[in-house]
Amino acid sequence: TRICAGCPAMDWVALSPHDITDFTGEPPTVIGVYAKVFSKAWVYAAIFVLVWAAVNATLKAVGCGDMIHGQRRGSWALKSAMLLHHGLVTPVAFVGIFQDPATLA
Repeated sequence: TRICAGCPAMDWVALSPHDITDFTGEPPTVIGVYAKVFSKAWVYAAIFVLVWAAVNATLKAVGCGDMIHGQRRGSWALKSAMLLHHGLVTPVAFVGIFQDPATLA
């Protein structure tokens, strides 16, 4: 039974800009997993850092000083970037959870 009967399932392979089905377990080590995952994840980490830099620059441009309410401007930019990230990822995660057959069993 699906949460939304008649709704199409999310096509995770089509949504991902890289191949998410290519991990073969070779070599069967933790470093093998890290090599496969982090070779793709660096792009997302770079995007996150760019978002942080953009928020930091925006805060500076609108006149915020080095300190905002006793904390550094970069800390506020980091918190803002994390809020943006989680605001985007959380709905996608919920869709994935509710489409997982193991969740619905």
